[in-house]
Amino acid sequence: MRMNFRSIICATDFSDFSNRTIPYGAAIAREFDARLYVCTSRPVGGHHLRRVSADPVGQQLRIQQEAQEHLSKIPGLTG
Repeated sequence: MRMNFRSIICATDFSDFSNRTIPYGAAIAREFDARLYVCTSRPVGGHHLRRVSADPVGQQLRIQQEAQEHLSKIPGLTG
C-alpha cells in the first residue's frame, strides 16, 4: 500500500538546525505532488510585548516578508 500525502508541514524557528528539515519536506511534497506549508511562530511575552503593533495587517505583512527572506536563503527550495 502506497501512502499518499496531500499536505506536508515543516515547523521552523529559522535557526540553521531547524531549517534542515525544510528541504526534506520540499522533496516529499514534490514526490507526492503535495502542498508544503512552512510554519513559524513568534514569542509573545516579556520584552516582546512592546513590539506588538497597533497595525495587525502591517505586522502580518512584515512577518511574511521576514519569513520569505529566510526561506530564500535555504538551499533546495526552488519552484
